[in-house]
Amino acid sequence: AALLKASADFYAAWEREMKDVTEITRVGGWMPVGAADLGSLEREVAIMQAAGHDTCLLEPKEAAALVPGWHVDDVAAAAYSAGSGYIDPPMVTMAIMNRARGLGARIYQGVEVQAIDIEAGRVTGVTADRGRIKAPIVIIAAGAWSNPVGKLAGANLEVQAVHSLVVHLKPPSDLPYPFPVCGDNHNHVYFRPEPGGLVLDADEGAGDRPDEQPGNPDQFDETTPEWYRRWVRQQLAKRI
Repeated sequence: AALLKASADFYAAWEREMKDVTEITRVGGWMPVGAADLGSLEREVAIMQAAGHDTCLLEPKEAAALVPGWHVDDVAAAAYSAGSGYIDPPMVTMAIMNRARGLGARIYQGVEVQAIDIEAGRVTGVTADRGRIKAPIVIIAAGAWSNPVGKLAGANLEVQAVHSLVVHLKPPSDLPYPFPVCGDNHNHVYFRPEPGGLVLDADEGAGDRPDEQPGNPDQFDETTPEWYRRWVRQQLAKRI
């Protein structure tokens, strides 16, 4: 909850801090639950509100009014955040990088770290394919590659690369668009509007689909298998 609030504050201050137009598309965030999960959702919303987030709990009629045309007969309540939305991760990353550069940070693109230098038990910098860079603090933020980078300093980071599948669909012409970002745990599917008038869909890591298997981040298969496309459409059709 604290991390999500910090993220919301970051984007709320984007134009002032980044000197750029906002990078978040605020369509709201809508998370429905059935009667069996109502108590759990009420506790989660209370935690979010205690952290200062704008999340609220909607009754079925209020929840249905936000998503006209959706199937909501199974919805006992929904968590809703009007200030939530979605971003374009590459655009956000580039904007942050350019702002950091403008504030004096040195950024080396396309550089591979080959060693993390340690003297007397303390980090002193990194050795890259462009030479040595002195640094009293080294932060490993390598995502799927964090474990092999951590091993350069003798650390075994429990980070595992997983091949996460995503599908883009064209919405029906009569679907009100854009609509709120939806984490539909009941149907094990996540979906949201996507720039260009599409819908981005992915699984919520449960349901009757196979578990995602560990993968090699340097050798990902970038295709989406037909069985997954069928599964996503099947789950999404339960809501829309």
